[in-house]
Amino acid sequence: MKRNNTAPAPDAILTADIHLTTRTPVARTDDVALAQHRKVAHLRALQERYGCSILDGGDLFDYWKAPPWLSAYAYHNLPAMVTVPGNHDLPEHSLAKYEHSALHLLGATRDDIAVSFTPPPIVDGVPQPTYRGPFAMYSYPNGTFDYRIFEGVGKDPERTNVLVLHEFVWPGLKPPFKEAPGYMAQALLRKLHTHFDLILCGDNHKGFVESYEGCVLVNPGSMLRLTADFIGYRPRCYLYYSDSNAVVPEYYPIEEAVLSTAHLDRVKARDERIAAYIKHMNVQWEQGLSFRANLESYFQANDTPKSVKELIWLYLETTSA
Repeated sequence: MKRNNTAPAPDAILTADIHLTTRTPVARTDDVALAQHRKVAHLRALQERYGCSILDGGDLFDYWKAPPWLSAYAYHNLPAMVTVPGNHDLPEHSLAKYEHSALHLLGATRDDIAVSFTPPPIVDGVPQPTYRGPFAMYSYPNGTFDYRIFEGVGKDPERTNVLVLHEFVWPGLKPPFKEAPGYMAQALLRKLHTHFDLILCGDNHKGFVESYEGCVLVNPGSMLRLTADFIGYRPRCYLYYSDSNAVVPEYYPIEEAVLSTAHLDRVKARDERIAAYIKHMNVQWEQGLSFRANLESYFQANDTPKSVKELIWLYLETTSA
């Protein structure tokens, strides 16, 4: 690929969580296949404009068992890149089953799409780069990363040192939800800033950038807005400039007003109906029986459908103190 010398060119385009999919998320009201195609075309155009590598943080597919037409679409339309398997790319999230995946098929048939499907080899206790070139790159598929293996390992002084991993990483000091897996970005940076210039992460669908002592961590986020809490969010990839070790967001084209919260209102209404149903049954209990026993008795006496029973048990489990 020939660089366009009329404008400053980045050394890499950073992406993650492309999530090629055949399904329409419940929050979307538009043609998701068309929106997906426009974003993939935008990414291809960026690479053609700058003539640089694309480094991807994983979850190229939304589901490991992509149908043939989606695999064919990926083969014909994705730009050249280096990627790692994310949890969505792997059957049962298992790296041992990678060869059964659509990602394996793509990597085996496209010479310009390199999939790092195993962790970097370790020689004499030192991790070796997965790829060499302008970057010394260490790529870790989902579930394989352990920061402790880099203790005492220095940088390659002749190259930009890049870590690519598909693990959930969050910004700030507070995790986004209770018992969040993965790493706080600043904690990861403090452990690894002496080893890497750039850390590229996948899995967290909202993009952010943090840095520490000359090391920059980039989480590009999802290419598609999949849920209602992405209203107002702008999906992006990042342009990376190795000389300054800086990144600049490049926003994907989007259509406004294609995310809806109507499904959340329906869920709320359903929960309220279940609560009212339980309250109605509660006045008919026999004295001396436990709540569960009364509920089971009611189900039997009224030939309650299995789907209704499962919803009621789920409601009780998620609302009990």
